[in-house]
Amino acid sequence: IHDGHTLEEVRDNTGFDFDVPETVSVTPPPNADELNALRGDVATVIANPYPAFAKAMFGVSLPQTG
Repeated sequence: IHDGHTLEEVRDNTGFDFDVPETVSVTPPPNADELNALRGDVATVIANPYPAFAKAMFGVSLPQTG
């Protein structure tokens, strides 16, 4: 679970039931290389199928065509 969030939040926002292990760990924060990849290559790739998400999360928009 991402730091600052709870198992209850995950359950409320998942839309289906799931098994929970005895110990639920916190997702480690990304390192500098991972952040660069997310903000660069990944943001560019997801801008096509998810333009609103890419713009909101990364400020990335695809160029307008036609």
